[in-house]
Amino acid sequence: MHSIFYDSYHNIIYTLAINLSDNYWQNENKNYWYWELHP
Repeated sequence: MHSIFYDSYHNIIYTLAINLSDNYWQNENKNYWYWELHP
């Protein structure tokens, strides 16, 4: 059994990782579309 503290900590880290990866891919896609549409 994990403690409540451990679970909440893990959830925070997991959420941060998801948000960071989402922001990274969104930025990559924006750059891609910008350069594709504005050669």
